[in-house]
Amino acid sequence: MKSVRGLSGIVAGGTAVLAATVAVAAITGVRRGFPGPGWLDVTWHVAAALAVVTAQIYADRRQL
Repeated sequence: MKSVRGLSGIVAGGTAVLAATVAVAAITGVRRGFPGPGWLDVTWHVAAALAVVTAQIYADRRQL
């Protein structure tokens, strides 16, 4: 079960990195005046990252 938690931790980390990348792309697009991901996309990515990381922390503490 440890390897499954490790793999899911990697996925959770990747989701958080993706959310940060989308947020940076949106901010860069606004500052430089080119189209990028909208704020709705950023919101969904950040919400998904928060949900996945929260679930990962819960699973790690309960050691499911």
